Amino acid sequence: MVQTAGISTARLMDDIFLITGNASATNAAGAKRTATILTALQKKYVCRNIDKGSIKFQGPNHIVLLDCGNGDCDNIATISISRRPPRTITLP
Repeated sequence: MVQTAGISTARLMDDIFLITGNASATNAAGAKRTATILTALQKKYVCRNIDKGSIKFQGPNHIVLLDCGNGDCDNIATISISRRPPRTITLP
């Protein structure tokens, strides 16, 4: 995670962070799952949710693409499962 804005101020309200990377896990049955950040995830301090970026989740049976948006502070994302057309979801 890298802070890209608000570094030189004492105000939290202008802080913006970028998250990159990947992760993997294997369950007891040996099934592996991975998560790869395709486009850096952006989290503005003033936003409840990640407001920009995309992640690919891959398991033994499915690939899921999650697009967190375009930088707007909202709770809207799109998800596509196993190459089906993307659909809009509402994040908590």
